[in-house]
Amino acid sequence: MSMSLKWPALTAGMLLTAFFINSTAISAEKKAEDLPLIRSVKDAVASVDGDVITEEGLRIAVNSIMPMQSFHTTVTDTRYKAIRKKTLEDLINSKLIYKYAVKNKRDKITDKEFNESRKKLEKRLRKGDTIEKVLERSHMTMDDLREDLTFNAVVEREQKNAQERIKKEAEDLVTDKYMRDYYGKNLDKFK
Repeated sequence: MSMSLKWPALTAGMLLTAFFINSTAISAEKKAEDLPLIRSVKDAVASVDGDVITEEGLRIAVNSIMPMQSFHTTVTDTRYKAIRKKTLEDLINSKLIYKYAVKNKRDKITDKEFNESRKKLEKRLRKGDTIEKVLERSHMTMDDLREDLTFNAVVEREQKNAQERIKKEAEDLVTDKYMRDYYGKNLDKFK
C-alpha cells in the first residue's frame, strides 16, 4: 500500500518510533547535503520498505509545518534545511509506525475516529473553505482523504499506545523503595 501523504499531519512523540523501527526498512538514509539534486517533484527522497516519499510529499509536509516554525520570524537557509531534515525523519518514522500497525493488524479506524479526524481538519481550513473545495483543488477524492486520515489516526494511536506502555513500565519500575535506595546510594549527587 502506497500512502500519498498529501495531507500530512505530523504528530508529537516521534522519539517513541525507535520501538517500531526495523533497521533494514529504510533504503534511503542519507544526510540532506548528500542527496542528489532533485529534478522533479516526483523524485524519491526516501523509500521505506518500498514505500516512496517523494519530493512533492516532503515539500507539502514542510509547508504544512512552516507557519509553526517561523511565527514572527524569518527562516534562515540553515534553519530551513534542519526543518526539512526533521520533517523527512518524521515522515519516515510515521511510515514505519504505520507498517508496524499493518503487520499487527491494527491499521483500521472506526467511522467515529474518521469523523473526529475530519472535524479536526475542517477546523484548520481557511474561512469559507470546505473539505470538498480543498479536495477538488488538490485533485483528491474522499477516498484519498479517508486513506490519509486513516494513516494519520493509526500513527497517532500507535504512538499514544507506546507512550502509555512506556509510562506504565516506568511506574512499575520506579517505586518508592527504588527511589529511596537510589538516593541512599547516590547521596554525593544530591549535595
